[in-house]
Amino acid sequence: MMQVPSDVFAPIIGIGTLITFVTVALIALRYARYRIPGRFSPRLDPGRDQMLEDLQARVGELEEMRHRMVELEERLDFAERLLAGPGGASGRLPPARPNTQESRPVTPT
Repeated sequence: MMQVPSDVFAPIIGIGTLITFVTVALIALRYARYRIPGRFSPRLDPGRDQMLEDLQARVGELEEMRHRMVELEERLDFAERLLAGPGGASGRLPPARPNTQESRPVTPT
């Protein structure tokens, strides 16, 4: 049989022990982070719920703004097509529609 010299055997045992210790420590910390309430647990942060609600409200506002932007783009496209139509090149607006309701001054009684 072949013998391993002691000057090689001791560092191999030391490195193996160190790797085992680090692995066990990482597993224990990961377990503590998700299973044990306290400072390791990200799920129990009291400000996290409020921050999440604020972010959801901001996303809702952004969605609303996006819908408004789409509507404004459609209106702008319509106005461009209207101006580019017959008479649009000269910068004239189409004739106004006749007012169907009579305008009467309001008199106090």
